[in-house]
Amino acid sequence: MSSHIESERLSNSLAELDQLTNWERRPRGDMRVDLEPMRDLARRLGDPQNSFRIVHVAGTKGKGSTCALIEAGLARAGFAVGRYASPHVMHITERVSIHGRPVGEERLADALGAALSAFKDARREATDGQRATWFDILTVSALLIFSLEGVEWAVLETGLGGRWDSTNIVQSDVAVITNIDLEHTEILGKTRAAIAFEKAGIIKRGAAVVTLLPEADEAGAVVSARAEELGCAVRRPTVPAGATIEQRNVALAGAVLDELGKMGVMTKGASAMSEPLEQFQQKCAAVLRPELRENKEIEHFRDSEKTEMLWENNSSIPQRSKLPACRDGSKNSPSTPATARMPRSMWCWTERMFPSTLLRF
Repeated sequence: MSSHIESERLSNSLAELDQLTNWERRPRGDMRVDLEPMRDLARRLGDPQNSFRIVHVAGTKGKGSTCALIEAGLARAGFAVGRYASPHVMHITERVSIHGRPVGEERLADALGAALSAFKDARREATDGQRATWFDILTVSALLIFSLEGVEWAVLETGLGGRWDSTNIVQSDVAVITNIDLEHTEILGKTRAAIAFEKAGIIKRGAAVVTLLPEADEAGAVVSARAEELGCAVRRPTVPAGATIEQRNVALAGAVLDELGKMGVMTKGASAMSEPLEQFQQKCAAVLRPELRENKEIEHFRDSEKTEMLWENNSSIPQRSKLPACRDGSKNSPSTPATARMPRSMWCWTERMFPSTLLRF
């Protein structure tokens, strides 16, 4: 589902982009597994990914919501923040946000034009960039936008896996692995351990690692081994037994802010010398308090026994029946009770609430 695009330049760029391989719309068994096309394009654009600091997030579920929480915390700390997410729900500009808002159509058109120009140069010169895909072009465009907009931090969500994902040309300060389930087994592997190996590929030497995977878990052990190999400390936040996905995401985001505080990252402005980012963990937890939510109807929709009917009939909310998956990537079975499904669809209130909720502290 996509909203109407008003910019003719963006429409033209997307039409050109759609001529490239788009692994979001085709079987991924023969998907390309190397990063040289991305590196080539980035070099041609001045390596924009080196202009800001990065939190990189991979995992099976919870990536988008965790990224939104981290973005909100960094924004509340006074930083200029960009966020890259996929897929989009309504409009392609949702994938690239600046200061908590989707980038404008003309800005995205500018960046796509530059990235497509670099792609054409690579094709003419027969370099690695000629093999770039739809997602490569969009990803390098996002990095270029962040650089041109002068963001200080970018929160990047992987598209698929991690090790060979287009986002993985970056050197991150923190790598987050939300969780590991069996998914895309035709390319990531047939076991949770194999999939964890792919997702742990986002861990870079010296970065902090945050995950909820227990060390004794087969996937958690893989993450720990990769972190140890690269000299990275692993932070495993504590969550209560039976924690909801919202609570787990908040714990991850809070731990990320804790780690940044330990690195010496300080909030900006009047409190710059006195309030390290680690103090934002409790503030992140407050997003689950209904009285702080901007749209209280969302809480009602989540808990109502008539959830499905409300989604079907309320024109102000994106129609659930048209959404193939939750924003976290979780699939919903029609036989699952609505009250059990809705808490996993937290994208509905995440998109409406962040970052303004945390900005009110």
